[in-house]
Amino acid sequence: MKRLIAVFVVATLVATAAQAAPTYLVDLGTVNSLPPGVSIAQWGEDEPQTSGGSYGSLATDPLSYDKSSRMVWGNLASGDQTMFASVTFPVPIQYVDIRALDGINLDSYVVSVDGQPWGIYNDASPTNEVWIMTRFSGTPGNTLVIQSLDYAGWWGHDAYGTLAIDRIEAYVPVPGAILLSGIGTAFVGWLRRRRAL
Repeated sequence: MKRLIAVFVVATLVATAAQAAPTYLVDLGTVNSLPPGVSIAQWGEDEPQTSGGSYGSLATDPLSYDKSSRMVWGNLASGDQTMFASVTFPVPIQYVDIRALDGINLDSYVVSVDGQPWGIYNDASPTNEVWIMTRFSGTPGNTLVIQSLDYAGWWGHDAYGTLAIDRIEAYVPVPGAILLSGIGTAFVGWLRRRRAL
């Protein structure tokens, strides 16, 4: 019986993971090929990386698909210190993986979806330049907002925050996966109650 339970639980987890595979890939350096229905706002210009020594060596980074990034946008010269950028999806998303540069300036940022906080990334690498993929999740919604916590500007350019983003991978809730997971949980609970009798 224990083996049957273990097999069922593993099958449920595998099926759930398979159901969660569909994703929206927002590769910010190549926004001319955004997924259908996805739009972006308040991002700086494409920052193609041609030098291996800057932007965390993005030009030679095998984990970057397009070797290019975009900066979170603001306009400090006009007094705008919001330093945010957004991505809007055609359906609610459940969680995102954000690949951002943790560089020599302040690279902390806040993530929210439809106004609901999803989390914060605190600068962990003040002396190096490394690209870090971080997962955020929360109440599902359509519009993802990334807000930089650096209001000093980027290398003297008033129009930019310090935050560079390589890409965003967004995952949507899949009803089949949720249902299957619920059935598995209920089944295991039923077996435990049955054993207790």
